Amino acid sequence: MVAAAPAAAQTAINDLSPAANATSAGQALPVEVSFSRAMQASAVSALRVYSAQRGGCRTGHSGTTSVNGVHVNFAPSYNWRPGETVAATVTTAARSVNNQNLEKARVYQFTAAAGGSGRGFFLSPGSAATAELPVGAGARTIAAADVDNDGDLDLITGDAAADGRSGGALTIRLNDGRGVFSLGGVYTVGDEFTSLLNLVVGDVDADGDIDVAAYSYGPQARGMRICLNDGAGHFTATSAGAPSVGRFTFGLTMGDVDGDGDLDLASTTTDQGAIYVRFNNGDGTYAATGADVPVSNEPRSVALADVDSDGDLDIVASCARFGIVSVRLNNGSGSFSGGGDFIVGANANGLQLADLDQDGDLDLLTTNLNGTEASQLTVRFNNGTGSFSGGTQYYLGVDALSVKTADVDGDGDLDALAPNTTDNTVSVALNNGRGVFVMQPAISVTTNPQGLEVADLDGDNDLDLLSASGAAVSVRLNQAAAAPLPVALTRFTAERRGSTAYLEWTTAQEKTNAGFAVEASADGASFRRIGWVAGHGNSSVAHTYHFTDARLTRYGSNTVYYRLRQQDTDGTETTSAVQAVALPPGSRELAQLAVWPNPAREAVWVEGAAPGQAVQVLDAMGRVVFSSVMADSGPAQLRLPALPAGTYAVRCGRETRRLVVE
Repeated sequence: MVAAAPAAAQTAINDLSPAANATSAGQALPVEVSFSRAMQASAVSALRVYSAQRGGCRTGHSGTTSVNGVHVNFAPSYNWRPGETVAATVTTAARSVNNQNLEKARVYQFTAAAGGSGRGFFLSPGSAATAELPVGAGARTIAAADVDNDGDLDLITGDAAADGRSGGALTIRLNDGRGVFSLGGVYTVGDEFTSLLNLVVGDVDADGDIDVAAYSYGPQARGMRICLNDGAGHFTATSAGAPSVGRFTFGLTMGDVDGDGDLDLASTTTDQGAIYVRFNNGDGTYAATGADVPVSNEPRSVALADVDSDGDLDIVASCARFGIVSVRLNNGSGSFSGGGDFIVGANANGLQLADLDQDGDLDLLTTNLNGTEASQLTVRFNNGTGSFSGGTQYYLGVDALSVKTADVDGDGDLDALAPNTTDNTVSVALNNGRGVFVMQPAISVTTNPQGLEVADLDGDNDLDLLSASGAAVSVRLNQAAAAPLPVALTRFTAERRGSTAYLEWTTAQEKTNAGFAVEASADGASFRRIGWVAGHGNSSVAHTYHFTDARLTRYGSNTVYYRLRQQDTDGTETTSAVQAVALPPGSRELAQLAVWPNPAREAVWVEGAAPGQAVQVLDAMGRVVFSSVMADSGPAQLRLPALPAGTYAVRCGRETRRLVVE
């Protein structure tokens, strides 16, 4: 009896180049998929590559796909745009020479490198006319993409009608290649009395240009509109073939969730607590129904990303009601289940997935709103299976509705930016490559920014900033550096040594240098002086300075931030870059508030409050009768006002001490 021959093993993917989730892939790199066996020539049709900013579906339109043994390769005819996300799908149509198809489609993404001289310092262009661009009324969402295929990035905003009656519109402003924009067209998209609440760009009909999917919202009519590009930047909007979505669609994104090589849509619907997934028919029309995926209450933002590293796009949604991010895992065909809900903090709103610590998987960023107080940027790290934990929180401005990641300082990792609607600023947080962020000075923009885009607008290879603010868009161009210190500061470092922070800096030369005020912060935003180191006045030789902060564990924070404020003898001051010192888990001490003498009369000493913390004195009715902010570390004397004799409370943070005034 002759034994049956074993079944041939299924064709598998062995390697991808650039690697999945790469944060700084070469702009000219081809996309190459390596299989477990030699492939048929027809495998060229199984690879689809999509650019987010220029050219849309690149395969078949702007590059060459070839098969060479076990390799299927797409060579782009022009480079990837700096900082753009490129998505690729290998469908199950990939077939080996022994007639074995790929068992499961593979979907992945990478980010093209940014370069140039910009280091994350943003300034307005030369004139007000180029810095603040008029667009339609109520612009709240924005994108940058090459809609006319001339090689530079144009501007797309979703607006409300200026007369309050006509339908919401797309406003297109065309780039001249230098970051100077002129009106390209205004396209009515929605019904009467509507505005465009959200939009997302991508090549939905796979014809080699950038289209737009937009959500039109009004009191009587609302729904999705698909706006197809003719390749020259002219759009035709239609509701025919547009997907059905929920009544309140705040979040909207695109991705190939079923692995068939086209761009599907996912949207939030806050009144249903679900994510609506709608499948593309391949021509830019969408199935009327799809997968309605339950998530936690009040989903605001949604992302499609491979968080469990199995080669398909999962759902991640920020949900405001309970401060949760819901993760739902894809089985590869667009059916979602499992995953988990992860706590990120109250009022989770903005959401971004990116490899923050460069370990190959996608980590999590959210913005968390806090009423009239500062919003927070929350970081959670992925363990590679779609489970998120750890990380820390950073303070932003008030009402940070969204967040973007981009390499704005050109160091190969992804930084974070968030528009602060109430403060009229954009927060910038620079990544140290390990997912630890250092907050930079906020960027001033025009009133009430909501939408945010980061892209190379002026063709210098670094990433610039756009914010949508009502009827205008602010343009801010990335610059080489902030103003230098008056002295030639060549190095500034801060590191933890046991329970202290050790700071060291070096100057190459000094002129009229009085010295350095050392400043610390528990949140990266509010700094207070903790010490002084005298300078050398005038010197042409190098000097190295040291400072030790013995209160590192007493700030009540897992990360402490330091900077130098250099002072000239004439009083001129300039601040240095910020350095962060992270504390290991469990090493942070709880500050012990101490107040003496007690009883007191005119003054008391307070210890245990970190620099920048508020100390309040309350009377027996709970009313604040005196308040002060701690300026330095160590004990500080507070001069009390003329208070009636009696019993009071001294409060700092969550600690309270009884005080008797005689």
